[in-house]
Amino acid sequence: MITGDRVPGTGWTRPNDEARPNQRSSPRQRLISLRDAADILGLSVASVRRLISDGKLPALRLTRRLLVDVHDVERVIQELKARGPWP
Repeated sequence: MITGDRVPGTGWTRPNDEARPNQRSSPRQRLISLRDAADILGLSVASVRRLISDGKLPALRLTRRLLVDVHDVERVIQELKARGPWP
């Protein structure tokens, strides 16, 4: 019998970070996931989806993934800065 954390064919094991590289978008990618856009903006993914549906943040669909251009995220940040402080 094999000792340790994993016995082949027996259910759940701890994820191996070395076997599966980080799947989040790298900072150099132009198209980023909604989760990454939400992290940059400090919002929830639902709020990012709302910005997209309101037409304030353009997005595109590649296969089944909805992606956002990092330049558009930066533009949203600049527009928020230009508005000035909240009342």
